[in-house]
Amino acid sequence: MTHATAQEWQIDAVDVPAYLAALRVEPAAPPNLDLLEHLHRAHVSTFPFSKVGGAAG
Repeated sequence: MTHATAQEWQIDAVDVPAYLAALRVEPAAPPNLDLLEHLHRAHVSTFPFSKVGGAAG
């Protein structure tokens, strides 16, 4: 199994503060499981899977 690098995923292009604002999620320090669960629920409810088609090509 090969792993993609941060460069391949274009992680540098992600505007994390804007992403969190779109999800209405406040980052916690340090990150924890509750934050991860909240982030996941917020992402799924904010960005429906049907919107992925445009990104997939």
